[in-house]
Amino acid sequence: MNKNLGIGIYQGNQGSWFYVTGKQLLQDVQNAAFAAEKGIGQLHFPPATGDRTAPLVLDSAKKWMSAHCRLREMRHLDVFCKIGNRVIQKQKDGNHGGFADGMYVRDDLLSGTRLEPVWDKLAGASYKDFGLSVKAAMGAASEDALTWSKNEAINMRTILNGRAVADAYLPLLCAAWFLSEPARTPRAWTVSMMMLDMIGEQYGYVPGTGSELGYGKYLTLDKVLAHPERLDPSLPHKPQKGPVGLGGPSSKTPVGYSGDLQRNSLASVEGKYPYSPANSASALQEINKHTAEYDDYIQKKEISLILRWTVRRLNAKWDQTGKIRATFFTLKDTDIDPTVKKVDLDKVAAQRDFVEVFTQLNTRLKTDYKYRSENLDVL
Repeated sequence: MNKNLGIGIYQGNQGSWFYVTGKQLLQDVQNAAFAAEKGIGQLHFPPATGDRTAPLVLDSAKKWMSAHCRLREMRHLDVFCKIGNRVIQKQKDGNHGGFADGMYVRDDLLSGTRLEPVWDKLAGASYKDFGLSVKAAMGAASEDALTWSKNEAINMRTILNGRAVADAYLPLLCAAWFLSEPARTPRAWTVSMMMLDMIGEQYGYVPGTGSELGYGKYLTLDKVLAHPERLDPSLPHKPQKGPVGLGGPSSKTPVGYSGDLQRNSLASVEGKYPYSPANSASALQEINKHTAEYDDYIQKKEISLILRWTVRRLNAKWDQTGKIRATFFTLKDTDIDPTVKKVDLDKVAAQRDFVEVFTQLNTRLKTDYKYRSENLDVL
């Protein structure tokens, strides 16, 4: 979470290290999101109108992206979407008789009708609610937690392609990740795709060690959605850093990173998914300059995920070719290792191995568009 956290990339064929900051990578994802949205436009969904009787049918990434672009102009309206085999309602905002910021989603049939955490609220589920239901389902499954979590990630991709799955909560979760969050923050589409890739994997990866930088922790779906102590109050409290307060132009953005948060404050940290904490909807659009007022905690979580995803993909290539390797670097501005070259992404992008890492997601949903940013394609 340090502002100087980045990745060191070793090019074996050149015998040198390159350093790329997490902030650079986050800015690239941001640029890619803006470029993609400009190119995708707002599709029409005839004969769908977005009401309950004719919901928008979301069965391709192009339609998902067009829909979340459209929803930004429809905060004041209820909008219904067919996702997998469920009808999901995007609720109008509180100023127009609805709920909160006009981006919250609910299952039109199930929300508010059952005692299970994900269904017991009429307005929909929080990420903690999802986490509680996921933890219960994971505990009852015949597979181990990692296998079950990976299968659920596969099921989410199935839903994104318009097909139904058995788990009724997953279309609602897909709506939260790929409609609500990108409608608030455009880069959330790519960040959410990276999160899908990481479910069931180690937080990071060091070639040849089989360990995650000494931690050995894995991303099961419950931990992605909510903080473990919020899902199981019987767990002993461990020191937990998190945001120190709220700031930014709206005075609602979680800012800072310090302290030992008490258990009753862990909603501000929540799960590994960057947009799971309380007040994440107020994350800044602009990549912040890490001043005291604009030191956006949600952007720190985005950077943490993007770095871990990138390190893992680069090291997969190291395992295959021995030509490229990556690790986490934390450098002080006044004490940069002289053997490390700090470079801009457009320079690194000229190297074929690095470009290939950022094109891997292009095959995820088999779409006819790409996220573009200068020389890098990211989907």
